[in-house]
Amino acid sequence: MGWFGSARTGFWRHRAWRVLLTAWLVLSASALHLPGVAAQGAPATRFDGWADWETLNGAFYTQGAPTDDPTRGFSVTDEGGKYFWRSYVALGGREALGAPISRRFDADGFTMQVMQRAVLQWRPEAGTAVQTNLFDDLSQAGLDEWLQSTRGVPPPVAVPADAGASPEELLSRRLRWLDAYPTLRRAYLDDADPLEASGLPVAPVSDNGRALVLRTQRRVFLQWKVSTSFARAGQVSLLSGGEVARQAGLFPEEAFETEDAADQIAVPLRRGPSASDAAVAGWRATLERVRPSVVEVTDGRTGRGTGVIVDVDAEGAIVITNNHVVDAVNRETLVGRLSDGREVPARVVGADDWTDIAVVRLIGTSDVAVLKRGAPVAGGAQVMGVGFGSVFPSMPSAKVGTVRGLGGTIQTLRDYPLSGLIEHDVLLSPGDSGGPLVSVQGSLVGIDCAIKVTRLPRRGQEMTAYSIPIAQAWAIASQLRSAGRVPRPALGVSVVDLDPFTAIANGLASASGVLVRDAPEGGPAAKAGIAAGMAIVGLDRQPVASLTDLRRLMVTHKIGDVVPVTVVARGGVRQTFTVTLADRSGT
Repeated sequence: MGWFGSARTGFWRHRAWRVLLTAWLVLSASALHLPGVAAQGAPATRFDGWADWETLNGAFYTQGAPTDDPTRGFSVTDEGGKYFWRSYVALGGREALGAPISRRFDADGFTMQVMQRAVLQWRPEAGTAVQTNLFDDLSQAGLDEWLQSTRGVPPPVAVPADAGASPEELLSRRLRWLDAYPTLRRAYLDDADPLEASGLPVAPVSDNGRALVLRTQRRVFLQWKVSTSFARAGQVSLLSGGEVARQAGLFPEEAFETEDAADQIAVPLRRGPSASDAAVAGWRATLERVRPSVVEVTDGRTGRGTGVIVDVDAEGAIVITNNHVVDAVNRETLVGRLSDGREVPARVVGADDWTDIAVVRLIGTSDVAVLKRGAPVAGGAQVMGVGFGSVFPSMPSAKVGTVRGLGGTIQTLRDYPLSGLIEHDVLLSPGDSGGPLVSVQGSLVGIDCAIKVTRLPRRGQEMTAYSIPIAQAWAIASQLRSAGRVPRPALGVSVVDLDPFTAIANGLASASGVLVRDAPEGGPAAKAGIAAGMAIVGLDRQPVASLTDLRRLMVTHKIGDVVPVTVVARGGVRQTFTVTLADRSGT
């Protein structure tokens, strides 16, 4: 299908979820080349994740940052009861105003924020942020000559007859300046409320050689006479007024110092940010407590995932992660990357593919923070996931959501089924596998493991995330830590999914089932009479159409169980054998 490879990887980018039907994705990131994924370990020429995302009380944008560093940008928030984010969205957001290029700052007694194409000013009496008359402000700052020499923008003209006229009368008169320029006139009137969007025209249309220029109080319209890198001849574009104001030094330099994406906390898709200042502060404090215990588990080349430090002993720190994380990497070159920048050697203590839990030791590392286990989480509770997910540039990134249920069951392609999982809407992505799911108090309540993306008619895509409850994970991790393994039953065969080509090659009439590639002598299957070249088509009198079916049925058994196994041999001969399941380690 393209979402699963040998390293069990899936990825999407830029809010257009590349999924055509329900799909399960485990969350380790590997070097499998899918759309939008750079090979891990190889230097990427650019970041392939999201350039902007919604946060607890607003959104974060990297597009307007004056740097190629994808971890830097600017947030637009409703912080402090000043609703810049709500106002920004109401005014058309990034599409209309461009991305933010400054922090909030105070100037002339007002709180303001600069966008690429506009400047917003908080008006407490109206309870909203409004666009300033930016080009009037540039005039008042004595920058008209600079504007004309650097941008070809004409200065405003004084019209004595305008004194005492109403806004409607003024607009009617100024529109006459556009009678000879129908394209500019249409562009100006394209907004439902041109006065609100652009203000009044303040000068007749001028020709700067490359474009026809219409200056208004809030915008400058350019109808290009020549083709440029962003517009064809005849097209109209807007001058990035906010960028011009920054370059002109209209506002304090410190306002344009970028913010760190690491401080942002993402919210689920389409939920919309809504959180009190106290809630945001609480989650940020939780993130500060949790982040030192989060580890990137990687070989630096073929893949990566996340782990969480749960204990320290004489040999080093103990990390819980997913089996599919350690299964996707080269264990010989495995390392743990800590939040303080250190990279330490790591070793897999044990892994259990039936429960997707693994234990890794950070060798000789003891000066690290341990994340304590918490009580079982309840439905409706708020939770946070922290990990090295691919869609966010700052790692480990944080994202919050709500628990939807406590009995989730999944089975990713070719894996064993998992049940009793925490279902939630935290925005996990590849690379988050094995990371902690934590409570508001910062206690470890689960281990993140998978997502399901479903395409719904008329609703787009919906995502559900899954985490293994910490009680389940801890029980398995404890066995792995003490014994290196969890005893599991086995048939004693090596199998692959059947397809039409392998069926024909092996003289099998049906392509449904799993082909026995090997049945070692002395193993349970061989003792019962099953041999290489046969196809297993049933177990426990239940049909087996694929390896997924076989694993779904195997997890219901224990070592020593006697089970009927139905096979089809060359020529279509169908037989049922009785197999006594043995310990997998001995088969």
